[in-house]
Formats: sequence, structure tokens, C-alpha cells
Amino acid sequence: MPAEIRATAIGSYTFVLGLAALPASTMAGLLWDSIGHAAPFWVSAALMTASAVGLALAPGCHAGLRYPRQHDPHYRRPHARVP
Repeated sequence: MPAEIRATAIGSYTFVLGLAALPASTMAGLLWDSIGHAAPFWVSAALMTASAVGLALAPGCHAGLRYPRQHDPHYRRPHARVP
């Protein structure tokens, strides 16, 4: 991700996460009352599993996760001397 838009991307992600958290308590309460006390946890587990499978199957999403800075042409190792 380009450095110019990195802060915008992090802010957008946090904003969407906050919006998703707003109705989560209400939905969990409705599941708890209508189905049972285990229902919110099962729904959460199913959504996390679907998310993990989707991320694993998405093309190119995990290409540089182990060593992301290797692919950055402007990255210098911290112990490298600057001439």
C-alpha cells in the first residue's frame, strides 16, 4: 500500500469496524433470546471460519505477508549503513 494513503486506509478500516460493532450487541442479544445462549458464539465461529476460508482462497491477498518489507523498494534494513 502506498505510504500516501496508508493512514486513510487504516482510518477507513477502523471506521467500518466501528460501524459493524454498533449493531453487534443487539444482534447477539436477539440471538441469545430467540435461540439460546450458545447461538451468538456459534454464529461468530461460523463467520470467522468463512472469513478465514475467504482470505485463504483470495488470489494474491497473502502474497507478501511473511516479509512485506522485502518487496518495498525504499526499505533499508535498520543495520545497513547509509553512505
